[in-house]
Amino acid sequence: MSNPVISAITLPSGTTYDIKDAAARAAIENLQNTENVLSTDAASTPYGVTWDDGGTTITGTLVASADTTKKIYLVPLDDPEGKNSYAEYLTVKIDTTTYSWEMIGTTETDLSGLGDLAYKDTAAGSYTPAGTVS
Repeated sequence: MSNPVISAITLPSGTTYDIKDAAARAAIENLQNTENVLSTDAASTPYGVTWDDGGTTITGTLVASADTTKKIYLVPLDDPEGKNSYAEYLTVKIDTTTYSWEMIGTTETDLSGLGDLAYKDTAAGSYTPAGTVS
């Protein structure tokens, strides 16, 4: 008996998603080959992006290209509280020869909405699933 091969799933809404094993493995492989680069000077900072290095303004000179793909560049943010926060940039391929920088987010984490829960080191509770799965 062989294992079934599922290549697509169609939701009740009619939307179909391709879930071929080979496609999933290729996407995971791409994620595994991504590296993080910490911006430490103008040459390792995306072009035009500025940040403060202890009173010196650094302006990025690194041009987006095929060489900068599969890398996430971490650019220091102004951080008066010393939380070591960074802006995250990656290279987007516009067409066969054109690349551009895209800020995808930051490493900042805001736990203020959790109130006292943010400071707990233990928790207890129970959960009873409802419904059925078919």
